[in-house]
Amino acid sequence: MDAIRQWVHAGLEAIERARSGLHSAVDDLVEDGTITREQAQAVLQAWKRTTNEAQETPPDDSKPTRSLSDDLLQRLQKVTPVSREDYDRLVARVTELERRCGSG
Repeated sequence: MDAIRQWVHAGLEAIERARSGLHSAVDDLVEDGTITREQAQAVLQAWKRTTNEAQETPPDDSKPTRSLSDDLLQRLQKVTPVSREDYDRLVARVTELERRCGSG
């Protein structure tokens, strides 16, 4: 489970870096006069929709009130781990199916 948690953290950190970089790039475009603040907000909202980011970020604040990683970790903590007995049965079943299919 620790390996999965580390992998999830790495993915979330990458998303956070991308989000932060996008905010910086959009802010630079606004400062340069390339796009308006309204266009910048539209870009950021579109990005949020495509990444299924549920929390709302105030327009002048690039930091969400609750981080995406905190949200995901909270959801992962609700997941009930499988029992060793169930895991062993599943492994045995997969092994049997592989034997039947000739791929094991």
